[in-house]
Amino acid sequence: MRRRHDRRPLLTAPAALPTRRVGVGPALLLLLAASGGLAAVPAIASPSASAVVDAPATSEASAADVTFHARAYDLKTGAPIYTEHHTEHWRDGRHVGSSVRYTNPDGETFASKSVDYASGITTPTFALDDERSGYREGADVDGRKVTLFKRADERARPARATVRLPRQAVIDAGFDHFVRRNWATLLSGRNVKFEFAVASRRDFMRFRLTHLGSSTHDGRPVERFEMVSTNPIVRLLLDPILLEYDAETQRLWVYEGLSNLASNGGDRNFDARIVFNYGDVERDPLVSTAVRAAR
Repeated sequence: MRRRHDRRPLLTAPAALPTRRVGVGPALLLLLAASGGLAAVPAIASPSASAVVDAPATSEASAADVTFHARAYDLKTGAPIYTEHHTEHWRDGRHVGSSVRYTNPDGETFASKSVDYASGITTPTFALDDERSGYREGADVDGRKVTLFKRADERARPARATVRLPRQAVIDAGFDHFVRRNWATLLSGRNVKFEFAVASRRDFMRFRLTHLGSSTHDGRPVERFEMVSTNPIVRLLLDPILLEYDAETQRLWVYEGLSNLASNGGDRNFDARIVFNYGDVERDPLVSTAVRAAR
């Protein structure tokens, strides 16, 4: 019997494969929220991770938009449930923002998300809109404070709360950069704890990120990570999230766990396996000069 989940996800991710569990134990992540996704954390910077994130491989990437997609599959049945269409906005070698459009299996857009990293690479401002119900959630960051908000539907009044950013805060897709900045620490075997913004609850929750080991994905080496709540009660209600990252580019390949989008019935969020496709990785602006030269 599967554990119960909250109505709204804890991470945006921020991805077609079978629905088998990846690696050892329950799935970890988010999201990412790459996604995506999933998914704002003031991070412990790692020089090697920063090189991958902040040093695009080509000069053209100094002012460029990078596009890729991710397909989400039902974790239980393997049926396709939606596709994420990502656009990353890069300026002067830095990731300044992202836009995500979500389409159903018929190709119709039903949700969208915008992410702005002006407030911090791990603590971005974001807004997620679901056109099916009018649901809206997000975070507005102002200095060391953040306003988290949620609107249940288009007729409801938004619920808001302004709180101070915790020392190790992570918001939405900032989680992806948080993983890279803590890459060396995680691969050394040490866990990393952080406070993740849960807009639907207008508060932060504490999580632990752990490196599970190395594997392969479509012939490429990957590193596997797991994200779990540090609260034993929450762990009874929320399954861990599994992530697979490319070992060279530090790009998210697979997210497995609670999605940031409600199921078609609206009573709970999708449990999804999300697989990312970046096209020709040699043109990926996140492949640093150092990584490319080492090949």
